[in-house]
Amino acid sequence: MRNRRFVRRKGSDSYLVKSSPIKNFTISGDGEFLVAVVSGEKELLKYRIGAKELELVARMPVDFSKAYDGFFRDILVDRDCRYLLIPDGVHIGIYELGSLKYVKRFLIKESKDETAGVMALKFSFDNKILAVADDLETVYIFRWPDLSCIAETEGGERTSIAFSSRDYKLAIGCGFQGGAHIDLKEWDGDCFHEWYSFERSEKNFVDCISSLEISSDSRWLASYETSAVYHEDYPPGWRGNLAVHSLETGELAWETYIDAKLGGDRRPLAEAGHFLGYFTQICIYRDYYVVCGSTKGKIFVFELETGDLVCSFTLPAEVDIEKLGTNPRGDGVLYVLGGELLFLLPFEEILCRADKT
Repeated sequence: MRNRRFVRRKGSDSYLVKSSPIKNFTISGDGEFLVAVVSGEKELLKYRIGAKELELVARMPVDFSKAYDGFFRDILVDRDCRYLLIPDGVHIGIYELGSLKYVKRFLIKESKDETAGVMALKFSFDNKILAVADDLETVYIFRWPDLSCIAETEGGERTSIAFSSRDYKLAIGCGFQGGAHIDLKEWDGDCFHEWYSFERSEKNFVDCISSLEISSDSRWLASYETSAVYHEDYPPGWRGNLAVHSLETGELAWETYIDAKLGGDRRPLAEAGHFLGYFTQICIYRDYYVVCGSTKGKIFVFELETGDLVCSFTLPAEVDIEKLGTNPRGDGVLYVLGGELLFLLPFEEILCRADKT
């Protein structure tokens, strides 16, 4: 097998994978491997994460029953780093992480809606619970690994979820045509108890919360939201809103527009090709920064607690950023997916080589 590696682009401190178009990626909890879904060839690629490069160590063709839509279709490695989970319509396919071999798939719930599917999935901190959100306004709780369904709770037409890394608190971002809200609930082994509910459409209308992240100390909940309508009510170049709530007080800590004032891209959403809103996935870096991507390769770094803009950074390619990720091992690298390309950015380089303002 010929290894494909990340190579340094001339004149840049980013690394770009030479591979088929990538729809999504995930990093194992031990920080050893990155697995990517390739769209055109319907392949899984597994890379070993090294100090300076990613080395392709396994590849496996896959046969999804439906076209794989990378966004709102999480892929995930269980916390024991044994299995890879990939949504396939109303099923989830399970693969061995070591070999990428197919193990089985399980049905979330029977549905007559042919467009129905899994949108998000997350494991609890102890790997005992798997939360799965579909696009029919339901979040299911499965016991792992026997996959028995032990509870259901409300979701949205578009749903994002995030588990605390310390307990069974689950954040659920629910988007509807009439608005959006975030519920924070805790599973006690028998049922859910609601802690907080954050209404996100009272001040500025949004209908989709595309990304949720809880800091590893469980103090902060960061969310990114956007909208399919009322774009004219927002500032020029608006893509969405970034917000952070305190999980200690249940109060909004801060929020900001992701717009032309930050990024310089003044095009309306429709002109930029995002008629239904700009969907992107944010990340929290070392519990100190929250990072958000935008159009034309823009990355914005904010202080997590205060919301102060630390810097903006522009990728060498003007791609629309779809997902940001970090290595649980803490390798100091920001993993960026945009335009079906995967970039590796040393975080210190982002801070040192920020755009001039």
